[in-house]
Amino acid sequence: MRYMIDGRMYTFDHRAFATLVGRNRPGVLETLKRLSGVLRVSMSSLKEWRRGDHAPSDAGKVRDLAVALGVDVGALLKSEGDETEGQVSPMTDLQKAAFARVYRKVVDFFEMFERTDQFVWKEYDVRGYPPELVSGVVPSTVYPPSAAPVTSLLYGARGVLAGDLHAQLADSVTRALERERCLLGGHPVFESLQSIIGRAVEDLCYDDEGEWLPDPDMLFEPPSFGTPSPMVVKVMEGRRELDELARRYV
Repeated sequence: MRYMIDGRMYTFDHRAFATLVGRNRPGVLETLKRLSGVLRVSMSSLKEWRRGDHAPSDAGKVRDLAVALGVDVGALLKSEGDETEGQVSPMTDLQKAAFARVYRKVVDFFEMFERTDQFVWKEYDVRGYPPELVSGVVPSTVYPPSAAPVTSLLYGARGVLAGDLHAQLADSVTRALERERCLLGGHPVFESLQSIIGRAVEDLCYDDEGEWLPDPDMLFEPPSFGTPSPMVVKVMEGRRELDELARRYV
């Protein structure tokens, strides 16, 4: 989308928007909900603007967005010809090592998504997964003595509510990237990783209102035999983007 403002042509800077949304704490989802109400734009559209899939329909909408975020409209725009792709400095060995750490964490998140049947069940026993995949996950409290024996036998005392498990894993992968900001923050790979992780967390864990997706089959048509479900396709796309990023920069 292109906008003519004061005789100059601009495009929407989705990376700047993503950064501004990320700075408005507490929580990106809370900020998106607020913007959705103020601008009368769906959560889906805001997420698409943030990812760069789509952009506001006109310059007026960009101005409204800037007002809602408390910034000048120029903070959300870039002049045509400002693109500098292809002029990226090679990554240093330290940056490559930092990228590798984040890469592994994202892959682990995708693997846990698959191992837990898409975070679909009510509760899990973290002892049933490799320690490296659930590192840092805090188990829920011990089940009450009155719990049915089958529950205690099936899940034990370390079962973790799926809603809690997916949130902890999502937070873990987000924090893994933030820890490497000092090394990767000045490199385009950081924004690319932010985009991939943001899509993974939002698409695989939450609906458009920021609520946990308890059962993908309740939201999507069951796939035909031999066809991957929409959620599995999203994982495949995320892994492909991650691998392309690695080939490009590492």
